Order: sequence, then structure tokens, then C-alpha cells
Amino acid sequence: MITTVASFIADGSASAAATHVRTVAAPIWDIGANIKNQGISFAVFLAMGGTAVLAVFEYFVVKNKTAALKTVAVGVILIGIIGALPSLGVVSKDTVHSLTNSGTR
Repeated sequence: MITTVASFIADGSASAAATHVRTVAAPIWDIGANIKNQGISFAVFLAMGGTAVLAVFEYFVVKNKTAALKTVAVGVILIGIIGALPSLGVVSKDTVHSLTNSGTR
């Protein structure tokens, strides 16, 4: 990156500037895709933990087994829906090579 920025400062032509901006911007989009994937993964784990806590509370404290089972059923459905989102999150716009399917690293 330092060599890219240094050559851009030393060079100054418009075509060189466009090339350098594309080269530097590509990893920024890739980082954005990774942030989306991390957020989706966190949401899945949060939903799993929340479902477990609510089901245990309803089963042992409230003593309502039916509500606990309904909570688990709704939680599993929501976890499945949220869990399907990473396939959308890995596709990111790369200014050098158009669309990429990079995923988390």
C-alpha cells in the first residue's frame, strides 16, 4: 500500500490516479463483506442464546412447558432465517474485478 500511495504522489496523472484508487478501494469492499458476515454470525449466536435462556426460564421458572416448546420452535425458525443471510453477505462489490464471492477469512 505504501508503494501504491508513494507512486501516486510522485506520479500525479489522472490515469495513474484512477488505477491507484481502484487498487486501494478493493480491500475496503472486502472488509465490508467480512463485517456483514461477522454481524450475521453474531446475530445467529445471539438468537440461539436468547432462545435457550427464554425456553429455560419458561420451563423451570414459569413452569409452562407448552410455552417453552413454542419458544424453541419459533427460535429455531428465526435462527434458520438469520442463518441463511451469510450467503447474501459474502457477495461484495470489488472495484477491480466487479462482483466477488469472498466470504470470511
